[in-house]
Amino acid sequence: MKILLRKSQILKTQLLWHDPALLLRGTLRSFRTMVLLAILLTFGCLVYLWQWMNFLQKSYEVQRLEKDHQQMIVRLEMLRVEADYLSRPQRLETVALNQMQMRLPNPAQLYQSEILFSDEVSHP
Repeated sequence: MKILLRKSQILKTQLLWHDPALLLRGTLRSFRTMVLLAILLTFGCLVYLWQWMNFLQKSYEVQRLEKDHQQMIVRLEMLRVEADYLSRPQRLETVALNQMQMRLPNPAQLYQSEILFSDEVSHP
């Protein structure tokens, strides 16, 4: 049985070589199939490459944003320290006396301001 199947397959291939139209049709069909598979494979590779490049771009952007965030946190902490330093009462008093030529208020002026504030509070 196997011998008969083998002989029939051999005869089919021998007939293909004798009939160029059958040979060409079979060759074109397999060529079209291979071209279609090559196109699909190329398209799949391009899609995969696009996704990978997009992923890399996003990861670089995330790294840059995290670095910027850390720099901003450090800058914010420096600004807080600077604001605390600049708003110290001793420093403000020194700046007022030396640079702005202000004087400390007299006790009489303090008393009058207390009266003014107490009047404002009592009369809404």
